[in-house]
Amino acid sequence: MNRIRLEPLTEQYVQAYFAAFSESITRYQMAEPFQTPEETRLYFRTLSERCASGCSLAFAVLCENGFCGSLEAHDLFSPVPEIGIWIAEEFRGNGIATEAMRMLIETLTRQGHTRFFFETVERNESAIRLVERFRHRKLPGAPETVVTASGKTLRLIRFTLF
Repeated sequence: MNRIRLEPLTEQYVQAYFAAFSESITRYQMAEPFQTPEETRLYFRTLSERCASGCSLAFAVLCENGFCGSLEAHDLFSPVPEIGIWIAEEFRGNGIATEAMRMLIETLTRQGHTRFFFETVERNESAIRLVERFRHRKLPGAPETVVTASGKTLRLIRFTLF
């Protein structure tokens, strides 16, 4: 039996997402924390449209204590969809991310996908450890340096999971 469950990321999770999606979560992401619950709600609406079109999946990661984070898959019409995850700090270090990623990969595999794209920054050690728990290959090349709209400099590394 799973310790967690995945449910579609719907507007019922806006407040929990807003509260947990903090600067400590986004320091390694292109995204920034939402400034208001309404900004979060607008993001959910856009994401919901992508899910309805079939090009994305988005899940709330839930455990016995409630909302733990989110898990997404994008570019589902491509041969190698992109997957991403974030887990709230208070739930890290106990295998929730690994279990959630495994559940997502199993879902996508049932839909016919065999490889997955995962991107993180080179100093995000927890994301790299997560990837290393799966069959993976680091894509060749130097990390790509990007600067976000807010001025964060990120050095992105990419992996294929299979």
